[in-house]
Amino acid sequence: MATTLAAPEGLDLLADDKSLVPSPEVERARARRAEAGEAEAALRRIAGVTRVRVVRGPTRASAVITHDAGPPPATGAQVRRVVSQALGDLTPDAVDVVWSEAPPPPPPTEPARRPSALGGLLALACATLGGWLATRSVDRR
Repeated sequence: MATTLAAPEGLDLLADDKSLVPSPEVERARARRAEAGEAEAALRRIAGVTRVRVVRGPTRASAVITHDAGPPPATGAQVRRVVSQALGDLTPDAVDVVWSEAPPPPPPTEPARRPSALGGLLALACATLGGWLATRSVDRR
């Protein structure tokens, strides 16, 4: 499974600040994003999970999880426990869980058929034979 990195958004923009002396707000944003990243990494280890995003506020957190077709691969209580432990200062009751089923993969398509070399040779032979026959009948007249 390939993972792509999304452009930073929201508080992540603060965490991308490259100043020499970051402000306290930037430091808090970095710490919160790092904690959320730990929770996301733990949830990605669950078989069947395809994408995870943990969003943390001052008093609550949310985990948005996309999984393969079928029932969710873990219970809400399990996810709340993992997220609350990773974030440290939130109880499991302060964590909301949203499950989303991944769309099914598109059906495999057959590659376009290319004309075979034999078909091309057959067409060339027919054209040559047809031309030869046409000249033979012209020669007899």
